[in-house]
Amino acid sequence: MGETRVLLVEDNVINQRIAKHMLVSFGYSVDVAHHGAEAVTVLEKSIYDLVLMDCQMLEMDGYTATKIIRDPASRVLNHDVPIIAFTAILHSV
Repeated sequence: MGETRVLLVEDNVINQRIAKHMLVSFGYSVDVAHHGAEAVTVLEKSIYDLVLMDCQMLEMDGYTATKIIRDPASRVLNHDVPIIAFTAILHSV
């Protein structure tokens, strides 16, 4: 059995680096999409075991991307891929 493949969908570069580092340290294979539209494109070409989806992104948010992923008429290869929604709130001090 191969590595667990995770697609991390996050538009903030710092959050991408932190999340990817944590996931790789747990033994997962991680690819990054920078927004929901890119995630949909990636999922049209590859199968993942899990998607970690930021809810709030500028180009296409996680809610819209999830609707497309779940739509049986979309070109996504696996409409049933588990999607975990998250959001990171950064505050400047």
